[in-house]
Amino acid sequence: MPEDIRRMIATLPRDLRDQAILLVGFFGGLRRSEIVDVDNGQTDSPEPCGGVEVHDDGAVLKLAGVQ
Repeated sequence: MPEDIRRMIATLPRDLRDQAILLVGFFGGLRRSEIVDVDNGQTDSPEPCGGVEVHDDGAVLKLAGVQ
């Protein structure tokens, strides 16, 4: 629930990275294994799992489907 995520964010140090990881996982409905597979930007990985593209007006989270 939104209140729960706000309380969790409030316990973290003012580290934007940790807050972003928590929010991406929560709002993306990701499992822990999926969160650690997300890359920052483009990747040349033979099996890309997804990535985050940061733009001036927001961010785009791309996830690869499970096959």
